[in-house]
Amino acid sequence: MTSLPIPLLQIQGREHFPLPLVAIEQLMLWNDTIEYPKRFRVILDFRGALKRDLIETAIKSSAVRDPLTLARLDDATKPPRWVIPERPEIPFRWLEGSWFAPQFPDI
Repeated sequence: MTSLPIPLLQIQGREHFPLPLVAIEQLMLWNDTIEYPKRFRVILDFRGALKRDLIETAIKSSAVRDPLTLARLDDATKPPRWVIPERPEIPFRWLEGSWFAPQFPDI
């Protein structure tokens, strides 16, 4: 698995964190179970030549503009809240060839 480190000082809006959960987020957290996880993964299917460095640059660029994409849930606090980690990163995995049965990391 690979991860893209994101420079903390470049994250726009980080001064608003820690951020409380809104009602729908609290409901989804309460309703999150092993059998029915409230998470999603993104699969992108590319054809032709792919320039990985451009994709990684685009991912980093969008992440610094939307800090919730980097936020993690701090459930040690009551009530839970969104926090930006000291070393934010975006975990992902490049898959070669067919992705018929991909192996996804637990995030």
